[in-house]
Amino acid sequence: MTLSHYHNRFHASQNYEKIMFLPVRALQAAELNEIQDMTLHQIRSFGDAVFKDGDVVSGCICIVRDNVVTVEAGNIYLKGAVRSVPAATLNINSTERFSIGVYLKERVITALEDPTLRDPTPGIRNFNEEGGARLQRSLTWAAEPLSGAATDRTLGEFYPVVSLR
Repeated sequence: MTLSHYHNRFHASQNYEKIMFLPVRALQAAELNEIQDMTLHQIRSFGDAVFKDGDVVSGCICIVRDNVVTVEAGNIYLKGAVRSVPAATLNINSTERFSIGVYLKERVITALEDPTLRDPTPGIRNFNEEGGARLQRSLTWAAEPLSGAATDRTLGEFYPVVSLR
């Protein structure tokens, strides 16, 4: 991440399962970030035992007519979570083999982009001050040739869901 002063020391290899807070020690912002990642790691470990990245959980039915693929909205498992993906219509070249899949785009949102992330409580010292940033993840459908052509990295990371011939 590119946020200044963002600290997170979590590493799964350390096998830390919880942070044990003591009343005589100050709470660190890094510890709050680590709690989130510990929890997300545990959830992902379970999810990865059941699903693999790109598995359809619900919906996402593809209909192919001529050179047009219509994909309905649904839910796909990616990076430890079931994520919603909106419906889409994709144009393809019917002479090539394609993967229909999703791009996962990650973006850090701060109070500069979203003013609602400022403290909303009037009458306190921190009123209207910037709070923590948010990591936003979104999915969009795409058709990528199976020929090995490079994917467009500006759209995010591509995860194939189904292959078409």
